[in-house]
Amino acid sequence: IGQLILLGYPFTYSTNEIRNDRLKKINVLTVATQIIQGSNDQYGSKGNCSNLKLMENIQLEWIEDTDHNFFSKNEKIINEENLNRIRKSLDKIL
Repeated sequence: IGQLILLGYPFTYSTNEIRNDRLKKINVLTVATQIIQGSNDQYGSKGNCSNLKLMENIQLEWIEDTDHNFFSKNEKIINEENLNRIRKSLDKIL
């Protein structure tokens, strides 16, 4: 495997407490890893994950105003705008 892309990673419990076991698991990866995360993700929001100590080969990119499923507030499906934002993030690394 030359590269790994993760769409949402559960860094925290739903209580916003960082899961050290999850952080340890990801920090042993040796391949280039891109994590695309919703800024309001209930399992790792921008507010509680921005200062995480990640290995140099791991990059974290935020999709603003989305949750773990990349839904905007009060939406039940992913909208076209959010899909395009994810595509742009993927285009940068593929």
